[in-house]
Amino acid sequence: GRFRPGASREKAVTLVNAGRKELVIKALQGNCECITGKLEKKVLPPGDSTHLTIFFKPQNRGGTQQKAIAIYTNDPRNPIQRIDVLGFVED
Repeated sequence: GRFRPGASREKAVTLVNAGRKELVIKALQGNCECITGKLEKKVLPPGDSTHLTIFFKPQNRGGTQQKAIAIYTNDPRNPIQRIDVLGFVED
């Protein structure tokens, strides 16, 4: 979305374990200090879900911002998932 400089945004997304084994979320890592995440729980049995809240604090950034947060898991086929965040900080 669009927002003013100095404003922060947060967005909750649901993560679902669609596999047949327990999913362990090992870490979250933003590609900049301006993006972080917080999980409700890190261990998901098959079919379970959790909420991930993504926080974006643009600090002194302006214009179009495209950032990402990586989710590191124990999934042997897809150990890293990436969520892209796109916003526009008005000047």
